[in-house]
Amino acid sequence: MFGARAVQLLEEGKTNRMVVWKNSKISDFDIDEVVREGTTLLNVNSDYVKAARAIGMYVGEEL
Repeated sequence: MFGARAVQLLEEGKTNRMVVWKNSKISDFDIDEVVREGTTLLNVNSDYVKAARAIGMYVGEEL
């Protein structure tokens, strides 16, 4: 789902975007906005974060 949205954005000529899951739907934000806001809204106990960590992905938490 995320990859498909990322490809869709590229097809639309949109770059510098981050695909996210927010309010139970896939959305996208300007990467500069994401960097400014940080990852303070990351729910480190969510199943998505647990799954990402399980496969070795960095998901924005402090190392």
